[in-house]
Amino acid sequence: MRLLTAAFAVTTLLATLPVLEAFSAERAAAGEVLATVEERRTLDAMRDAGGTSVQRRTAFLEAGRIMELASVASEPARCALFVLSSTRNLSFSASLVSSKQPAEVALAQLRDASDGGGSKVSENGLLLLHNCADSAEDAREAGVLARMSSARGTVTALGTIVSRSFDVGEFERRLRRELGLLDGPAPARIDLGPPLRAEPLSQRRARGAARARAAGASNVLVSEGRSDSVGEGVAELVLTRGCHTVGVYSADGSGAQDVDAELVDAETTERLDRDRSELPDAFLSVCVMRRRAVRVSWRGGLPAQKVLLEDAVSSIGVGIPEAYGERAAAGFAALFHERETASPSVEPIFETMGAQGNVELTIGVEPGRCYLAAASLIRGSSRGIRLTAGDEARASVVETQAGNDAGLVHFCANSEDASLVVDVPGGSIAWVGVVWLLGAQTLNGARESEP
Repeated sequence: MRLLTAAFAVTTLLATLPVLEAFSAERAAAGEVLATVEERRTLDAMRDAGGTSVQRRTAFLEAGRIMELASVASEPARCALFVLSSTRNLSFSASLVSSKQPAEVALAQLRDASDGGGSKVSENGLLLLHNCADSAEDAREAGVLARMSSARGTVTALGTIVSRSFDVGEFERRLRRELGLLDGPAPARIDLGPPLRAEPLSQRRARGAARARAAGASNVLVSEGRSDSVGEGVAELVLTRGCHTVGVYSADGSGAQDVDAELVDAETTERLDRDRSELPDAFLSVCVMRRRAVRVSWRGGLPAQKVLLEDAVSSIGVGIPEAYGERAAAGFAALFHERETASPSVEPIFETMGAQGNVELTIGVEPGRCYLAAASLIRGSSRGIRLTAGDEARASVVETQAGNDAGLVHFCANSEDASLVVDVPGGSIAWVGVVWLLGAQTLNGARESEP
């Protein structure tokens, strides 16, 4: 955007990069692009108002982050219209950037949004901005800066050009009716109380150690990092083969703390895990099959204070199949690590491979015995994994969300045959499925010890 200053460009890098899509209102209304019902209704309203080419941008913002969300090329004697929307319980503010209002002014308004500052604040997750070009000199690119007031959330911005006779007030009233929003100010947000105050570091470390022991940790490596003047920091670690839980502990000090952390591969920058909980400490988990350098970043710690990093390492059992690659093996190991239990020490009794889509298999089992069935991705990215295992009398089902590489389900056999259904939607996907034998089930419901 030509109006961006260097300071604003740096600010945009601090937030999540948005995805930009340019499309026409007619195409969106026809369902040729993915949009929510609310977006389609908004696009219909913008089309009826004379807008044809619509710019759409969506971004995830943390509290206090400022980002450019939309821009359109303004025209003489015409007006730029921006509609920003989010979920109704989120609050955000926005300000226009134009030839009449440079980016520096818009940034100042957003930073002073708490006392008015000239920016507009959303109502029930909706905000409209309108700017008209009086002459050819004013007909420069117009844009919108948004600032998240809630803890975090996603904001979508739609921008278009409309005629000068466009009635903003009537458009907003129609849009609120279409979206089922009430006129007037939004209901007061629920007061969740003050942030949690950190207990003494010794108590938090003792609780973390107990959890690590429950997960089978055999070694704990301790290192230190330091937060900068705003409570953020980065540290590099080298992980050995095994399942790791990295605890990021804030220092003892006065005031509320909420540490958020992220774990990425130092070489590929692939995100391995992140913690966005509202707690004074953060915990990151990952399983690796070989030595791997990673980078831990955090924010929310006490400014210019030490941060303690504890890496609790659990071994990976010999029952985890490794013939299908590191990704699949790490996915299986993570299933047990996240449940704070040791991975299998016996090899699977059944192994199979598959691709995207639905696969139904029949496996031989022993009545009265119990099993664990799991599937893990070898390659590709899926929208989730659905596992169904058992028989007609009783079946167990588990569904994972997009981004999870593996799923695990437990079932007990009532006959000599059991059904295993693996559904993995997506494209260019390969997965491996395995079944482990557990203890036997007796008539009174008791179970023998595992082999």
